[in-house]
Amino acid sequence: MRIPLSIATRYVPSWGVWEAVREIVQNGLDEADRGFPLKIEHRALAIRVSNAEARLERSTLLLGGGDKADSGLRGKFGEGYKLALLVCVRLKKPVRIWTGIGEIWAPSLESSAVCGGAETLVIDVRSSSRVDGVVVEIGGIDDATWATIKSRILALSPPKPEEVIHTDRGRILLSPAYHGQLYCRGLWVGLLPDTYAFGYDLDLLSLDRDRKMAEPWSLRYEIGTAIADAAHRKRLTTDHLTAALAYPGERAAIANRCRIVTKRYHGPVAW
Repeated sequence: MRIPLSIATRYVPSWGVWEAVREIVQNGLDEADRGFPLKIEHRALAIRVSNAEARLERSTLLLGGGDKADSGLRGKFGEGYKLALLVCVRLKKPVRIWTGIGEIWAPSLESSAVCGGAETLVIDVRSSSRVDGVVVEIGGIDDATWATIKSRILALSPPKPEEVIHTDRGRILLSPAYHGQLYCRGLWVGLLPDTYAFGYDLDLLSLDRDRKMAEPWSLRYEIGTAIADAAHRKRLTTDHLTAALAYPGERAAIANRCRIVTKRYHGPVAW
């Protein structure tokens, strides 16, 4: 059986291997949050993302399909893994998905007579005896590419415990290796738009479909609130706070947060 998906082959033209893998890993992390154990591994030039006991239904092939909207999970737009499959095929990276319901899916591009001969993404569906969970395998991933991908997933390259400050908005990453880097719930978003003393792995950010910052104000607010919470709980030392105030990024975030709290409560800000 072949299932056609009406996605133009030129869609998300800026996406590369990292963006495709990111979407697959994001789904794996969300399933892990739902109780399906996650394993991510690289061997024989392939990445495997597995969730034991999970299931992937055909209904999720619909754009906007799935049940993540307003769920508190990382994925929200219902199209990430379909776009990841398109990008992999476009880059000639072979993909196989074991669905956990007795099927194996293989995406490819095929000329569509209905669409005037334009190429469309199709999913070849075959029977499989494997029913112990969902496995997504992406081939053609060399060691250098894997090293880059691994560095952008905190679950695979975790900072040392003493180099992390936990707050109610996420984590402040103290190690120089993370300075100026922005993560959202463990996945790399990009470089912070200003100079920052630390890196940040935040829980609540307004990101667009490409996981790019959609609201700079949201970023400043979340970082300022994370710093305030860490200071209030006495997890941020005087040296840390002094270092943060020496950088324009944190300085603006703290000032932004102070203005909001002062306006809200008509009084001094308590750190």
